[in-house]
Amino acid sequence: MVTTHEMVVVERIEPGLEVWACPRCGRRIRLRWPPNYDKQVLVPGDEDVPHAGASGGVRVSSVEVAPDVPRLSQVSPHESRWLRDSGIDWEASA
Repeated sequence: MVTTHEMVVVERIEPGLEVWACPRCGRRIRLRWPPNYDKQVLVPGDEDVPHAGASGGVRVSSVEVAPDVPRLSQVSPHESRWLRDSGIDWEASA
């Protein structure tokens, strides 16, 4: 299992522009928040490890990615009828 490294803010250059660093591998990025979002990697660190971080009292502990499966109500009536006639219980498998 891959461990996620936690990034922390180490410098606030100006409002909306921060430098974040990973204490475990040395990764450093300069991050500008929206609406003018920009990210610049200053020191790559361990690029094979996922990095996460948060500010404002919120903390990210893990991220899970799952495919977006459309609901039966999101398919056309023709597709819905075909699924039902083919014996496929779309809602149960979602």
